[in-house]
Amino acid sequence: MEAWRRALNDPVSAFPIAKAGPAHIATLKTFDPPLAALEGRKLLGAERRGKRLLFPTEDGELVLLVHLMTSGRLKLLAAGESGPKTPAFALEFLGGSKLVLTEAAKRKRAGVWLLTPEAAAAELEHLGPEALGLGPAELGEIMRRESRRLHPYLRNQHAIAGIGRAWANEILHAAKLSPYALSTDLATRRSSGSRPPWTKSYAAGSRCAKQARRTSERTASTTGSGSPATSAAPRSPRSISRSTRSITAPPARPRAGSSRIAAFHACSDNDLTTALHSGP
Repeated sequence: MEAWRRALNDPVSAFPIAKAGPAHIATLKTFDPPLAALEGRKLLGAERRGKRLLFPTEDGELVLLVHLMTSGRLKLLAAGESGPKTPAFALEFLGGSKLVLTEAAKRKRAGVWLLTPEAAAAELEHLGPEALGLGPAELGEIMRRESRRLHPYLRNQHAIAGIGRAWANEILHAAKLSPYALSTDLATRRSSGSRPPWTKSYAAGSRCAKQARRTSERTASTTGSGSPATSAAPRSPRSISRSTRSITAPPARPRAGSSRIAAFHACSDNDLTTALHSGP
């Protein structure tokens, strides 16, 4: 978001706005003042607050606020450059360049607001301090306020503004608090042949889980063959089938997300150490 702000700052302030709109009915969130109020005005530049882009007018009377959500994209088209036929929102400048917003999703979540400076301040007052300006002491104080899981807390805009899902993943991965790297990091690791240490531990957990399940199944089948239930007096076919199902049915697999944790508890320290130091 910060990179987009820097890239857009100079181009959007170069020429006055010739035409504001059109805008998709689900994208434009305000109606007063109307978009036409932007025409003839010049933008001061591009600013950012949290995950929102702000385009104040040079006269200080209006602020165009844009929230891209997950699928929204902003693109600056040079004069004569072709763009999308039906953008979610568009601004055309006197020089012929255009700023267009697109959203490749069935559900339109990106938003555009045209507000007065006071209304814009009220719209943003719930946001916490900017992530890029936080020092260690202030960040530590924020983290001590509430005991919550780190990933959703980092993305909580009320606590810290400006951190999205991908950045939260990157932060926790760099701090070695999460096994999830960015896709670019994973691609680099695959091409170089290196693997992070927790990848081996996860593979070890998976192997141990399979071993534990096979052992349980063998134990269940052995117990079933010598069980008194099989040598008891004859019973009806229905009761026999029920008994067979209860003996031969494999043990329930742990739920997704807990299987690897359960696997570590099922393995001995020796097995786990061997698996961790073994290759892929």
